[in-house]
Amino acid sequence: MQEACHLYSVKTRSHQLFPFNMKPYFYLAIFLLLPSLTDAQIIPLTNPSFEDAPRHSHVPSGWYDCGFPQESPPDVHLQPNSPFQVIKTSYDGGTYLGLVVRDNNTWEAIGQALPEKLEADSCYTLSMYTARSEIYVSSSRVTEEQANYNTPVLLRIYGGFFECDKAELLATSDLIVHTHWKELQLIFKPTDNYTHFIIEAFYKIPVIFPYNGNVLVDDLQLEKGCN
Repeated sequence: MQEACHLYSVKTRSHQLFPFNMKPYFYLAIFLLLPSLTDAQIIPLTNPSFEDAPRHSHVPSGWYDCGFPQESPPDVHLQPNSPFQVIKTSYDGGTYLGLVVRDNNTWEAIGQALPEKLEADSCYTLSMYTARSEIYVSSSRVTEEQANYNTPVLLRIYGGFFECDKAELLATSDLIVHTHWKELQLIFKPTDNYTHFIIEAFYKIPVIFPYNGNVLVDDLQLEKGCN
């Protein structure tokens, strides 16, 4: 994560250090610097904070399910008396997204059409807040017994040309092990002008065996530009 740029001023006796007044040159330097500070362009995503009625197996408004046809869609938390026992408060707004991976080698993903095309060879920054729930109770697809889907997973971002198209893997996160909200930034350069993108939960790489795990996601922001 890049740190913000800060400008500091130090009071000095200019008549002792410099033979002329530097103030005009200081303001000129700031003026010339401004374009580089405002290059980043926010791309307005649909429902980036996953606001919806909290419920299980329900894709948030503005998104579509890109998981496996025989499996249930992702979940919108926070649910009173959640069947999964996920009780974390949202980072932004009222609700957030829960994605899982399963021990039967299936995993959850969502996507949406972008308001404008990604430009090939341009740099983008996708930031979001992520966490892992220590309790995420559901049935094992292998044993059909109750299991805790609490093993850490990672996120993968894809670009494509239609709904759920995985034309290019744009970015892969580290394993999300933290149980408190923490900002994640993924920087990528697409090789084509993609119109859609996908957020996908996935196992630790290399995948030794499929397991039950989860990741929580809130407050997305996509910018054209990289610091």
